Amino acid sequence: MPTIDPYQKYREQSVNTMTPGELIVLLYEEAVISMNKAKSFISKNNTCEAHNSIIKAENIFLYLMDSLDMNYPISQNLLLLYDYLYNRLVTANLEKNTDILQEVLTKTIELKDTWKKAEVSNREHLQGKSV
Repeated sequence: MPTIDPYQKYREQSVNTMTPGELIVLLYEEAVISMNKAKSFISKNNTCEAHNSIIKAENIFLYLMDSLDMNYPISQNLLLLYDYLYNRLVTANLEKNTDILQEVLTKTIELKDTWKKAEVSNREHLQGKSV
């Protein structure tokens, strides 16, 4: 009988109870981690691991594009931005170019910080309504 890893169970529960904004921040954080790993692997000439790390970041942006609700005007702008960042990642992967990775990394960190602020603001707004 397989044993259940308590840490894995905790992690699954915490992800399942996150708000959509918190999940988006988590996705950005995972993309940042993957891009930083890719930069490190490129500097060590480990192209296989660099490729795998960039693919993870690419997949995150594909997921973000796929999950956009196009009923909101901002979604079209986000789609264009995510598409641009995805294509830059593809180029970075083909060329194993750390400068391009840094460009995407910087933009991803800006997006993460913006979403984090919006999530905090939204939580404060909702708490104010429930008081």
